[in-house]
Amino acid sequence: MQGQMLLAAIDTAIVIGVIGIGLHVWVTRQVRVTGILLTVFYMCGMVAAVYASDAALIYWAFPTTTAAYFLVKPREAAFISLVALIALQPIMIASVASVEQVGILVALTLNNIFSYVVARNMQLNAHELAQQATRDSLTGAGNRRLFDEKVLELIAMQDRDKTPTSLVILDIDNFKTINDRFGHIRGDEVLINLAGLLRERLRKGDGLYRLGGEEFAIVANQADQAMALGLAEELRELVETSDLVPAMKVTISLGVAECDAADDARTWFEKADAALYQAKNRGRNQTCIAA
Repeated sequence: MQGQMLLAAIDTAIVIGVIGIGLHVWVTRQVRVTGILLTVFYMCGMVAAVYASDAALIYWAFPTTTAAYFLVKPREAAFISLVALIALQPIMIASVASVEQVGILVALTLNNIFSYVVARNMQLNAHELAQQATRDSLTGAGNRRLFDEKVLELIAMQDRDKTPTSLVILDIDNFKTINDRFGHIRGDEVLINLAGLLRERLRKGDGLYRLGGEEFAIVANQADQAMALGLAEELRELVETSDLVPAMKVTISLGVAECDAADDARTWFEKADAALYQAKNRGRNQTCIAA
């Protein structure tokens, strides 16, 4: 309406571009790379609009740089914003009074510092909340919620790719005796040390989860029942020969079950759990496989 056709073209391009990127996210659900693309795109649009308006739109740099910290990681946002501010310097020098240049530059710098601090704290809080939601606070192993999610994921993968996957359920033998004799603090130390010992031996693709009390689960990815049995026996012997509690031998019993095509999450777990109780009924400190 004001006859500024170049600015109108830039604004139109920004709107069309953002809508296109939004549709791409809607279809592909790929947020990470698209967030960087969107940030770079609209930041370039802001710089172009400032140049086209002879720096009259310089104050658009404030909301655009702030928005970057909500779309990408704080360090990435800081880098993109810094590049944009450097790109704006020539037009500011040519079109803005010196005193106003300093004021705008200081304000933009403080704006970015504040945005970085807030975004960084939000990132750390989100990571901590994710850890609390999926990790056992005592041992650092995955909790039951994360275990259930992993089991469903592996069953779907097994149906699709026919990849062998096995489940190992283990339990500390006579754990109540340890608590009664040495106290619950020492019992907690046994759980922590056991989790650390198991974690050191597991392969990169395996997962360790604490199901509750002294019971743990190991998801052996890409392992058939024979491979999982070999892993379980290694772990049993490793625990038996380790000094988890001074002056007292600690052992574990284990049950192994491979995921069959007919298994769902419940039946797969029940097979491994039944094998565990079979190992306990046979005298403990041994491994049994599911029928």
